[in-house]
Amino acid sequence: GDQALGALCPIGEFLECQTLDIPQTPKIATDGVSQTGDAVGDLTVSRGACFGNMTLHRPAPSNIDRKKSIGAIEHQRDDRACRGSIPVNFDLHATVRHDVLACNMNLIKAEFVITPRGAFAIEDEGDMTAPPVLMIVGLGLQLDFWPRRLIDTIRHAGLRVIRMDNRDAGLSRCMDELGTPSLPWLALRRKLGIPARAPYALHDMADDCLAVLDRLTIPRAHIVGISMGGMIAQHLAAAAPHRVISLTSIMSSSGDPRLPGPSGTLVRKLMQPIPRRHDKLVEHLADLIQMISSPGYPTARETTRRQLENAMRRSYQPRGVVRQLAAIISDTERPGILADITSPTLVLHGRDDPLLPPDCGRDTARRIAGSTLRIIDGMGHDLADGLCPLIAHDILAHVRMHASPAI
Repeated sequence: GDQALGALCPIGEFLECQTLDIPQTPKIATDGVSQTGDAVGDLTVSRGACFGNMTLHRPAPSNIDRKKSIGAIEHQRDDRACRGSIPVNFDLHATVRHDVLACNMNLIKAEFVITPRGAFAIEDEGDMTAPPVLMIVGLGLQLDFWPRRLIDTIRHAGLRVIRMDNRDAGLSRCMDELGTPSLPWLALRRKLGIPARAPYALHDMADDCLAVLDRLTIPRAHIVGISMGGMIAQHLAAAAPHRVISLTSIMSSSGDPRLPGPSGTLVRKLMQPIPRRHDKLVEHLADLIQMISSPGYPTARETTRRQLENAMRRSYQPRGVVRQLAAIISDTERPGILADITSPTLVLHGRDDPLLPPDCGRDTARRIAGSTLRIIDGMGHDLADGLCPLIAHDILAHVRMHASPAI
C-alpha cells in the first residue's frame, strides 16, 4: 500500500528542485480589528505559513494577552522560509478563543492554532459544544481539499467540524530546516529491508493532530482521515485510544508492502517527464488527477484545473510534499500497530481506486478488530462531488452509532 504512494517518487524528485511563478490574487488592505473593537498589528508571513517569518508591524493593544496570542510564535522567528515561497500580507484579528489566531489573507479566511509543535492552520466550524470531528487530509493536500458539500452536510447534522493543514502543507509550518531527503534512496532501503529514516514520521504528524486538539481543549474527537491522512489517523488511534471516539479511514492502507500497487497505466504516467512551466505543470497534474478519479462519479477537467490553480495560489510547498512522502515510505511500523486500535473503526475504499487498490482497504479492515469495511462501486482515489452524499452518510451513521455522552 505505501509502496503504491512510493510510485510518486518521480514527482517528488521533480518538486524537490522546482520553483514556479505562481500568479497571485490581489492583496486586500484592511485594518485588523479585534472582536472588542481594538486595532491589531498586521503580520507578514511567507506563503506556506512558515511562522518563523512572521514580523509584527504594530504592537498589539494592551488588553490582548500578547503572550498567548502572538508571543507564542516568537520562538520560531529564526525558522527558514520555504524555498520559492511568496510573501503574503494579511490582517490579524484577535479572538476570544484560546490560542487561536484568526486571519483574513487575500480573501482567504484562516485560523492558526499555536502549539508547542508549531503553528497549524485550521478551519473550525459548527457549534463549539457539538461532538467534534477532526478531518485529516492526504499527501500534499490542504484543508480546503475536503469538498464544501461534505463539510456542510456533516456540520448541519449537528457536529463540529475541524479541518487542518498538516505540517509542510497549506498554511501550516513548513519544515525546510530538516532538509530534503532522497526518495529513491529511501524507497530502495525499504525494499531491501534496511531501516529508512525520514526527516519526520507519520506518528509525528499524528502528534501534531493531538496538539491541535489540546489547544482547542478537545479531550476526545471523532477522527476522519483520507489517504495519507488515514495513515496518520491510524497512528493517532493506536497511540492515543483515549482521545479517539471513532475512526474513519478513507482510501488508505495498512502499509503492508505485499499489497498491490498502482495500475500499469498510472505508473507509466507517473514516469513521464514533468513540465517545468506552471501552465504545463497544471495540465500534467490535471491529467494525473483525472486518471485516479472516480469513474462512476466523473469530475469535469475544468473543475480539476480550477481546484489545482486555487490550491497553488493558497500555498505551494513542493519540498514539503517530498518530506511527507518520505514519511510514508519509511513507515514500517503501521501494519503491526493496527491491532492496537480499539476505537470503533469504519474503512471506506473505492472499488476502482488505481493508486491504492481495494485490497489496501480490505487489509486495513482485517487488521483492526471489529472494524466495518465498505467498498464503494465507481469510487477512485478522490472525493468527487457526487460521492459526498455517500461518504457523508457513512461517516454520520458511524459517528451516531458511537456517540460519546461525555462530549
